[in-house]
Amino acid sequence: MGEMDRMDQMDRMDQMDTVAFSKLYSTASSSDKCTLYSDRNLINRRNVKADVESNVNACRRFFSMEVEARLVAAGLIELGIDDINDTPDNSNLPDTQSWSRGEKKNYLRKLATTIVDSYVLDKEKRLMSNTGDSSQMEKS
Repeated sequence: MGEMDRMDQMDRMDQMDTVAFSKLYSTASSSDKCTLYSDRNLINRRNVKADVESNVNACRRFFSMEVEARLVAAGLIELGIDDINDTPDNSNLPDTQSWSRGEKKNYLRKLATTIVDSYVLDKEKRLMSNTGDSSQMEKS
């Protein structure tokens, strides 16, 4: 991949982050739990603004942290962990002691696929259908 290709890819990723952030960040949602704006207030990220261009790096870091937190939460749910100090529920996690590295990798890949399919893509489809933008959903 050439330098121009990398720069173009980075620019597209920045644009995607900006669009996603601007669609999901609303100052009207301050009283709603687990929205970007309420989380921003909860963790006191005052440098994160609705106008992404005013502080791109702060918005990008905050958005990445929010996505990571939600993926970790989804993983905890899938593993049957109710508290961050708990261990996985034995019924949801097989005994991997005797597994090879490849078997462990396949299990993690399957778990990651379940999380993305159930918590990311499914919610994205519902979001798109609620906004009436089915043409965008079909393209992805």
